[in-house]
Amino acid sequence: MPIIAIHEEVAIKLAEQHKNLDTKDFYLGTLAPDTVNLNYGFAPKELRWTAHQRRKDLNDWKFSLKDFYQKEKTNYPRNFILGYITHILTDIIFDESFYLDITDKMLNDNISNEETHNLMRKDMENYASNSKYKNIIKEKLSNQDKFYNILNITEEELKLFTKKNLDTCYKITPNKYI
Repeated sequence: MPIIAIHEEVAIKLAEQHKNLDTKDFYLGTLAPDTVNLNYGFAPKELRWTAHQRRKDLNDWKFSLKDFYQKEKTNYPRNFILGYITHILTDIIFDESFYLDITDKMLNDNISNEETHNLMRKDMENYASNSKYKNIIKEKLSNQDKFYNILNITEEELKLFTKKNLDTCYKITPNKYI
């Protein structure tokens, strides 16, 4: 799964193309699924999978996401749930189009399965360290006052995660895969 900075960039680019999405709720929704990582760095699988409606099979995951949206679309502000769905769709696309290819390259270079995620994360952080999007999201959510309970995420956790994420800075560490 991509780091939050990648989700932020996707959100900004979508909102640039669809002005109706340029709202605090949309940006908050794009951060929300990763709130489960708040107290862990990287949460246990069962927490991540619940928050992301994750399924082992990517096609099953897409269908579970569609069902989730149909069920929840009237329970939240429209742009919040669209942001939430955007985050998860970004994860699906990342897994389908990118993750397996990169991890295969790392495994072929005799990098352990456990280390592949860490190396990929470092590469994404390098990319994010040069990103202009972090400050845009920080500005958009600077005085956000409405947060939501969703799935296994509480309103308070989402508030804390958002603040912590907006204060995160990345440092560059060399890596060759991304």
